[in-house]
Amino acid sequence: MTGQTAKSYYDQEAWDVKSWVDVIAIEYKKLSTKYPFKKVFQPLATDNTIRLLDVGCGTAIFPGYLDRVLDSELKIVSDLLDISEASLKEASTVLTQLTHFEVGKVHQGLIEEIPGIFNLSDESYDIIWAIHSFTTVDIDRMPKVYSHLIKMLAKDGLLLVYQLARESTYQVLHRYYRSKQVKSDKLTAYMEFEDSIQILDQLAARYSVQSFNFSHKIEESRTDLLKKYLKKVILDDQVEVLEFFSPILPKFYVPKEKQYRFPQTVNLLTIKK
Repeated sequence: MTGQTAKSYYDQEAWDVKSWVDVIAIEYKKLSTKYPFKKVFQPLATDNTIRLLDVGCGTAIFPGYLDRVLDSELKIVSDLLDISEASLKEASTVLTQLTHFEVGKVHQGLIEEIPGIFNLSDESYDIIWAIHSFTTVDIDRMPKVYSHLIKMLAKDGLLLVYQLARESTYQVLHRYYRSKQVKSDKLTAYMEFEDSIQILDQLAARYSVQSFNFSHKIEESRTDLLKKYLKKVILDDQVEVLEFFSPILPKFYVPKEKQYRFPQTVNLLTIKK
């Protein structure tokens, strides 16, 4: 799976962002309330302003949740990077409606192209974050990306990477999908938290890890939503997902609650310069 594939998927007018957010909102609620953003941000602020680079900004879902828990005087000037023009436009619109965020520069490009997009002599950020952005990337190119991002940090700056762990159902479903494809060797595996750890260790980077556990829940009656969810997991509209995943879907069904539960583990990497 490549960033270009993700771009094609998210640029579809038929893509139902609201339904997806309804399911995965718990991820952003937990992150925004359980990680001490106010405590972390304040020492980095100059005149109550933080300079942020949002890598793979998407439609700016996470800033909408974080905005509610930040102190009233803190301002975050957010530069945006995404491959999807539609996402960049939506993210820019969302940020202008938030109390603590304003839009800085906007860059369209692949995450893997970061070393060529950002000049180290021109860019320095207090915070760089990648919130669920390092999934559909080319893992082989990520060591250079990580190295470049760390160098882009200001003194005492932090790189925050929120990433699915190998045990997450999201990853389990994608591995199942790949295993059943005739040309599975042509389908790139999703990048996982464990891949990032391996890269950071090779770079001798300093980091800490905080783990978040929760489940995505979909009512049995919401067949339409279940189909959208599964399609989003594999980024493939050509698969009849309910039939395709029928051999393993029962393991995620909770009869007593009449709902599907997809357990997830997402880890937050806090990386220092």
